[in-house]
Amino acid sequence: MAGTGPLNHLTVVDVSGSIATAWCGKLFADFDARVVNLEGAHGHPTREDAALHALMSPHKQSVGVDWRDAAEVLARADLVLEAEAPGTVSASGLIPKSALLVSLSWFGQTGPRAHAPANDQTLASELAWVHGIGPPEGPPLLPSGTPLQILAGATAFAAALGALTADAVGNPVPDRHIDVSIFESGMCLTEVGPVAVHNGGRPGSRLGTNRFVPTFPAGIYPTKRGFVGVTALTPPQWRALCDLVGRPEFGDEPRFRRALKRLFAADEIDAWLAPAFLERSAEEWFHAGQARRIPLTIVPTTVELLESQQLRALHSFREIGDLQLGTRRVPGAPFRLHSTPAHRDGPVARLAAHPIPEASPREPTRVRPSSRAPVREPRRRPALLRGLRVLDLSMGWAGPLATRHVADLGAEVIKIESRRHFDWWRGWDASPKAIAQHVIEKMPGFNAENRNKLGITLDLTDPRGSELFKRLVSMSDAVIENYSGDVMLKLGLDERALRACNPQLVMVSMPPFGAGGPWHAYRAYGSTVEQASGLPHLNGHPDDPPTMTHVALGDPVAGVYAAGALLLGLLHQQCTGEGQRIDLSQVEALSTLGLHGLAEHIAGKTPQRRGSRHATHAPQGVYPCAGEDRWVTLTVESDAQYRALCQVVDLPAAENAAERRGVHDEIDARLAAWTRQRERDAVVDLLVARGIPAGPVLDVAELLEHAQLAERGFWQWLERDFVGHQPHPAAPYRFGAEPLALDGPAPTLGEHGAEVLRGLLGLEDAEITDLEREGVLGREPLL
Repeated sequence: MAGTGPLNHLTVVDVSGSIATAWCGKLFADFDARVVNLEGAHGHPTREDAALHALMSPHKQSVGVDWRDAAEVLARADLVLEAEAPGTVSASGLIPKSALLVSLSWFGQTGPRAHAPANDQTLASELAWVHGIGPPEGPPLLPSGTPLQILAGATAFAAALGALTADAVGNPVPDRHIDVSIFESGMCLTEVGPVAVHNGGRPGSRLGTNRFVPTFPAGIYPTKRGFVGVTALTPPQWRALCDLVGRPEFGDEPRFRRALKRLFAADEIDAWLAPAFLERSAEEWFHAGQARRIPLTIVPTTVELLESQQLRALHSFREIGDLQLGTRRVPGAPFRLHSTPAHRDGPVARLAAHPIPEASPREPTRVRPSSRAPVREPRRRPALLRGLRVLDLSMGWAGPLATRHVADLGAEVIKIESRRHFDWWRGWDASPKAIAQHVIEKMPGFNAENRNKLGITLDLTDPRGSELFKRLVSMSDAVIENYSGDVMLKLGLDERALRACNPQLVMVSMPPFGAGGPWHAYRAYGSTVEQASGLPHLNGHPDDPPTMTHVALGDPVAGVYAAGALLLGLLHQQCTGEGQRIDLSQVEALSTLGLHGLAEHIAGKTPQRRGSRHATHAPQGVYPCAGEDRWVTLTVESDAQYRALCQVVDLPAAENAAERRGVHDEIDARLAAWTRQRERDAVVDLLVARGIPAGPVLDVAELLEHAQLAERGFWQWLERDFVGHQPHPAAPYRFGAEPLALDGPAPTLGEHGAEVLRGLLGLEDAEITDLEREGVLGREPLL
């Protein structure tokens, strides 16, 4: 029987069972799609780790047939997921023309690296994530697990929902083959860096464990019991932190007023800050800091995450049943649709447990013709979501990245800021000097995340601004916000108020710790989210403190999941006419990248931190090459690959991975001696040609000239006021062979205010002039 979830009309078929396709399929299954794994005699590759497979497989069916022999099943698919060699499935002739084919491959279906062997660690190195992790002298440190495949699965989920929503509103999909590059989807973690370098910035360098430009302190400290994560970015947060630890004299010290200056004095500050944290427990510091509006958090282990008071309050957990592992309590979906919630509990199918499925008994999707006239029609960008309008109240990185996805797909996104409280990614400074120099229009991060959007200003604290916003809500499809705590309620713009304006509204909120629960109003940055996610206890060397891998990892990851959540709500709205309240916990979204630690735990093991080494494969590491700060990452994943490596490097004899792990130190020493004499890119080419996953450790500047990205047209250039010709990263998916084209750069502050208010609300020029004079809207920041 078909379920009642928002995707109950869909049949999704996974022909490959990679981690990326399995995670994408899991997100579909969570919301009631029928997901069928086509598995041959040995099952999907995810079954090699029973616990990991169980985490990705509740509510899926397992049919014991290879996809090449499953024309009958594929003919009934609405969506097919695959991770075979590029071109294999698309050329098979087995995929019906009506179905969406979603291909997830390391580098995409085309380009010079399309067929190169890779894994999460070599890709993390190549997209410049690894370059900033670890001690200054090196080697850089690899993130553990399979974070890029999981992120790509979430990206593919959003891309597929974009196409399905286009079908629901009657907009044409340019090509039903969706090409998702795992490499390009991971670029969301580092894409701002190349744009900053183009604008005169310098590539960052490794500063040591838990230190990243430009913020300090933004790290992890041992306490009397457990670890506490600290981020003090603004001057008030720094002063409050100094007061909290009993050192108020440093709060107004001129050398420490700015975060970047504090970073230069990090050792001096840590000499008194670190001992202070030993006086109380992590939980005590957490609540005491948050009471002073300082973004502090407990840094949980995997076990502590599963015992989280906040996650229990959110009813985040589900039970999954597996024949090998029994019943296990695990986290559920990282976002909640309140009208059509995700599955709570469910079984994991044994291999070949299901017969070939019959045709679905579902009702066909009801098409709702797109009716809203955009203020501006999509020109070059695809029009998949034409006729849908999203009001974007979000700031920073996570929310704007989510709305960038829907804008790239053709929705009309209206970014709403205030002249007094504009998006903080434009910068903090509204001094006369900064206003005169147009500083807020020159920030690379803001400009990278807000292309293809319209921008207006409204003072929502003013009744006139609030009323204009409500009128816009009445003629829009969705609102997304990432304000802290109860800001929307205090503004009189909570769900009840907005639903009165538009009963069909999709409303997305994305608080750091989730909506509801005792921590719902607690403050956090992307660094806080990483600290709270459980990931730091899975990364780093065993003797180091729990290790962060990014200056703000929580932001881009939450942004990708929020894009999927928003599109899921819009699809349900367009199919049923019903609205949705959706809330996303950024901490829960990021914790999915630690799936490997959770798998170890439910398998009865204690998750370990292994530095750059792998739990089973060997060798794996980062090795020095000729020149300053030049490194290569490689992983040997099979005995055949090790034999191929031994043909070019004199290494110890070892028949299998267990033996290689036993002599890993010796292998590392010999590999380092060999790589140190050779150019980095030559080493990569040599190893890849022999089928060994390898990648250069790039810095962000090198990404602008990356051959694979260049061949696939990843960097697109747009002209923008105040900064000139700028590179923009393309969407990490494409419909067919070409990247998604872009229409226009990020809006300047309030750039489209008059156009939007005249075009949608019918305001006269005199009314607009009066509102500008009184500060309700306008194009200049207010002091």
